[in-house]
Amino acid sequence: MAIKRNSTVTNIVDIITVDRNSVTIPAGSTLTVYKVNRKGYVYCHHDNHRFNVIVTTKDNLKEVPQSNPVKVNDIFYSSWGYDQTNIDFYMVVEVLKSSVKVISIGEHRTYTGPMQGTCVPNINDKGTKVMTKRINIFNNKPSFKVASFASAYPYNNQPMCFTEWA
Repeated sequence: MAIKRNSTVTNIVDIITVDRNSVTIPAGSTLTVYKVNRKGYVYCHHDNHRFNVIVTTKDNLKEVPQSNPVKVNDIFYSSWGYDQTNIDFYMVVEVLKSSVKVISIGEHRTYTGPMQGTCVPNINDKGTKVMTKRINIFNNKPSFKVASFASAYPYNNQPMCFTEWA
């Protein structure tokens, strides 16, 4: 496989960062790729260090194969809106190699004030349209695009806040 954006890689050799506090990233460290350019430079970041950019070449990196961490019946949420906060819930019905098939599910709303409150998923209110979505894994957290303006993330079993607009 080719090293591309959002890939998880390990460095084969020690890498010295080029920021003002020069730090050595030891070989075997896990990095996340956020940019690859045509000249072969790979821009990465490492969670355990306080810098944003590690620049190296593809020759110094080895891609870590990633399995799909999503399971059937996992619930994802999407929070979006401009003058209001909309919450949509999705349930995984089938897991493929690098994508999932999901359906939309309803929600139980509890109003805490005028035109605002919290909501939780209602798995008894399932949609009928099955959508196939490609899974993106960033920092070992899966997500998928719902629309050009929204992504869905794993639901953490906590009530989500919503607002309405009259």
